[in-house]
Amino acid sequence: MDEAPSGASSRVRAPTVPGVSGDEWSGERVRRWLAASERLEGQLAPVADLLLDAAAIQPGEHVLDVGCGHGPTTRRAALDAAPGGRVVGLDVSAEMIGAAAAIEPPAGAAPIEWVAADATTWRADPVDVVISRFGVMFFEHPVAAFANLAASTRPDGRLCVAVWGHRHGCPLFEVPLAAAMEVLADLGHDTPPVPAPDEGPFSLHDRDRVVGLLSAAGWTDVTWTPHVLALPLGGGGPAPQAAESTLDVGPVRVISEGIDDADRARLVEAIAAAVAPHEIEGRVLLDAEVALVAARRPG
Repeated sequence: MDEAPSGASSRVRAPTVPGVSGDEWSGERVRRWLAASERLEGQLAPVADLLLDAAAIQPGEHVLDVGCGHGPTTRRAALDAAPGGRVVGLDVSAEMIGAAAAIEPPAGAAPIEWVAADATTWRADPVDVVISRFGVMFFEHPVAAFANLAASTRPDGRLCVAVWGHRHGCPLFEVPLAAAMEVLADLGHDTPPVPAPDEGPFSLHDRDRVVGLLSAAGWTDVTWTPHVLALPLGGGGPAPQAAESTLDVGPVRVISEGIDDADRARLVEAIAAAVAPHEIEGRVLLDAEVALVAARRPG
């Protein structure tokens, strides 16, 4: 295996998996995500706190982080699993995995292996716990994917993942999106469709559906627990800065692709006005519904 640039405690591999290209997460989309990664992590860090508290990773445990992206949650899990544990960061995007492997692991962390592959087909050595922060909502065949994750988990091992609730329960998305759609319509732009409020990133918003999916995939003791978190839009900062961040990732990015600089400025101005009432002590805080899904593989 090739050694990762980050040193002896981290390695990377990209097994060949039929049908997996990660094309949707490559090129310019990945570059934009990585350029915004510090702001995004500031925005999503409270979700990682919630997830890792619930996962309760213990020293010596083996952990699989699904849809790990460039690895912020993976590296935190590696600290929890030390000493004696190990962590695998799994993502379908080889570019994301390459970026993750290039980041120096934190001192004292358990060894990390970075793998570019599809969670539906790639099989890990048995792990104690499967975690994910927003990495399990896009499976084309969710029952098959969750069944494969169960097969990668030891008997009595556990799954703990964070997913978005219904988009209408997430002002974090709805407030900027509504402002953006209004101003783009006023400017005469035909906006492309965004994911429906219960599809794509929000596809696991329904408790009964999630319990049914995971039960069919072989998991037991399935729970879906909603939490409402006040998240700092763009990782913190006043309204203009927060508004600018919405054009990097998410539904506003989708509908604003290709607009010129003048219209972009109008768009940022409109979003800033919409989020300004939510600015508290120099940060825009918007609520988002996040559900923690927990389950156990039968012994």
